[in-house]
Amino acid sequence: MNSVMSQTVKSYIAQHNMLREKARVVVGLSGGADSVALLLVMRDLGYTVYAVHCNFHLRGDESKRDERFVTELCQRLNVPLDVKHFDTRMYARLHHISIEMAARDLRYKYFEKVRAELEYKAIAVAHHKDDQAETLLLNIIRGTGIRGLTGMHPANGRIIRPLLCVTRKEILRYLEDKHQEYITDSTNKERDALRNRVRLDLIPMLKEDFNPQIVDMLGRLCENMQESIVAYKYGVEKQFQEYDVHEHRLRLNVKPKDPNLPVILHEWLQGKGFTRSQEKQMLTSKGESGRHWTSGTHVVFCDKNTLTLLPIDFAPEPPRLKQETVEKIEDTSPNVAYFDADELTYPLTIRLVQPGDKMLPFGEHASREIRAILKKTPLSQVARKYAWVVCHGSEIIWLVGVRATNHYRVSYKTKNIIKLSVSDPGFLPDGLKTYVD
Repeated sequence: MNSVMSQTVKSYIAQHNMLREKARVVVGLSGGADSVALLLVMRDLGYTVYAVHCNFHLRGDESKRDERFVTELCQRLNVPLDVKHFDTRMYARLHHISIEMAARDLRYKYFEKVRAELEYKAIAVAHHKDDQAETLLLNIIRGTGIRGLTGMHPANGRIIRPLLCVTRKEILRYLEDKHQEYITDSTNKERDALRNRVRLDLIPMLKEDFNPQIVDMLGRLCENMQESIVAYKYGVEKQFQEYDVHEHRLRLNVKPKDPNLPVILHEWLQGKGFTRSQEKQMLTSKGESGRHWTSGTHVVFCDKNTLTLLPIDFAPEPPRLKQETVEKIEDTSPNVAYFDADELTYPLTIRLVQPGDKMLPFGEHASREIRAILKKTPLSQVARKYAWVVCHGSEIIWLVGVRATNHYRVSYKTKNIIKLSVSDPGFLPDGLKTYVD
């Protein structure tokens, strides 16, 4: 017979449409009380479970103990188990992130890999009401926006959290009734981590001095904000339409005195790692070209009233360079250049401009750095940064869309003319402007 907690979880799963009956679910199993309870509850409710344990090799013998425990538990319960080992410290160094973030990335990526291979419906993790309260308080301490007040959601893509409806106390009572053992992570009592101090010091103080039901109240706040965020997102989407906001572009001069502009900018940059201070600078930089701001993953360029957002490692696809022999010069658009075909070495190559690149512009007598040439054009910062050059051998013969070299030009001595052309001189993502507004 299912326990009271199992019935509570069953109702919560149905309320949030997490799973159909008897669905197949990957369960993250650390061996702690929460994950062990999650595994048992999901089995109680008739779901087909597949446990995954991640050994991050961060706690020496304790990590080995955890692996032994979950292995024996799954054998006893006849639950299939996948154990994955990670060099977490190496991953953190390579990606320049904290150990905590490295473990989180590795865990969720592997959970999804297993789920996809098994073709299971979802990945269940063991966050509960107390975890939700900790998360909300941490977000507030760090200066969160509206989204941070929603806390953890019951379902987020393939990730589901069936235990968000119960407290840690209820979980421990459930395990006690089941006579089920679990293991304890000794690092949970170390006060170095901010989350641990919130759990061990702040929440007990709030319970004792302010509200014994603080965990439930904070959980209710998250639920209220999750319901309200739907209307908020709808409003933001309407504003995006009015501003013609593009994934890579935001124009600040559509409604320059609009009080909603800070919100629009913040939502445009949401999840990209920019600070509030940087956002304020962007808003006050209207009309100032040449500025840029970087986060850990992205960069924003400012050209007059237009902001352009790109990943730091953005690498545009090279344009298709068309070559054809013609009898005379006809098209003189920026996307076309003509040369003496017999003077060039083939094949011609095309690449992005690099620091220190030089060329001899048509009609001039001395070479100049290409960056200096680009500064004299009306091109935006982005178009200048991602400008393309055509080379024969190592020599640049064409700064695409801007200037051709004085070498190999068509003259009265030329017998064969080669026409080079591209479809777009900017070659930037859709929606980006090549020229400054």
